[in-house]
Amino acid sequence: MTVQVVLNDKPGVLVNLLTVFYKANANILTINQNIPVKGKAFVSVSARSENMSIEIDELLKRLFEVQGVIKIDSIVG
Repeated sequence: MTVQVVLNDKPGVLVNLLTVFYKANANILTINQNIPVKGKAFVSVSARSENMSIEIDELLKRLFEVQGVIKIDSIVG
């Protein structure tokens, strides 16, 4: 699956987002981040989800709860 996220450009936001993947037992394959513009960072995270300990809907809910996540643009799975 691939999740495209818009984050506030603040210390710790990306690591907190990635921690959600880690705690769900998702295997992160790639992380792509553009240079932040006007305080927003655009990040794409691709991960294997077949061994996750939670459903994708729950993962999304937890990602939205990360402080500094502005929006999740899309999920391809």
